[in-house]
Amino acid sequence: MPSPPLNIAVSARIHWGTPEQAGVYQKDGYFLEHSVANLLLRHGALATMVPPLRDTQAFTRAEAHTRSYADYAALCDGLVLQGGADVAPGYYKEQPRAPQWVGDARRDEYELALIDAFCKAGKPILGICRGMQLLNVYFGGSLRQDIEMDLGGGHIHRDDVDYEKPLHPITFEQGSTLARTYAQFSAPKVNSIHHQCVKTLGAHLVVEARAADGIIEAFRHATLPVLGVQWHPEFHDPADSLRLPSTPLIRDFLQECREYHAQATAQA
Repeated sequence: MPSPPLNIAVSARIHWGTPEQAGVYQKDGYFLEHSVANLLLRHGALATMVPPLRDTQAFTRAEAHTRSYADYAALCDGLVLQGGADVAPGYYKEQPRAPQWVGDARRDEYELALIDAFCKAGKPILGICRGMQLLNVYFGGSLRQDIEMDLGGGHIHRDDVDYEKPLHPITFEQGSTLARTYAQFSAPKVNSIHHQCVKTLGAHLVVEARAADGIIEAFRHATLPVLGVQWHPEFHDPADSLRLPSTPLIRDFLQECREYHAQATAQA
């Protein structure tokens, strides 16, 4: 019999409902982007969205569930963190420098708890864009609240009109894992959809790639199976020969998940 597919947990993107909104949008909504789900499905894995379990301080005790994020970490073979809203500056000991950069503290609390559960379980984690930034904060790092305000000119890292279409070059650090993964690409380019970035790197995180202006585009944990990328590999376009393909990245992530799954099965 063929082995069962990998089961990959995916953090939820969140719409917080309010009474002022219309219809169902008054209610909280948790969603998984089609492109992220498809990124895993087309490589043979299952995608399991993990909703907030309301076991964090952001929710009332009356709403608490008996299940925990550790249950998902035990059930699933790895975790993918979706992109989305800014990280609340309070989590890296800063105040918002503008009202629009207040972030989403409730989502942060939920995802930080999810990250913690998977790190403690030793399961691989892939953070995409916001997911990379939140991983950096989890490991004690900080963020630049706005690239243009902090660093001025240089590359444009976000274009709200063209969204995932603009590309910029990156350079892999010599000897890094991603340099080996993408060894055949002499001039790699990635999409860019962010206005924040890593400021100080978290503990035990090692830079894997940078943009030409020095912004960290990828890092890996020195001892844990944790990888963060600032670009969006889910926006896959096989016809675009300029764009760094997602397949090698996801193939390596899923292979890491298989190895941890096999190791856990052998020890059971």
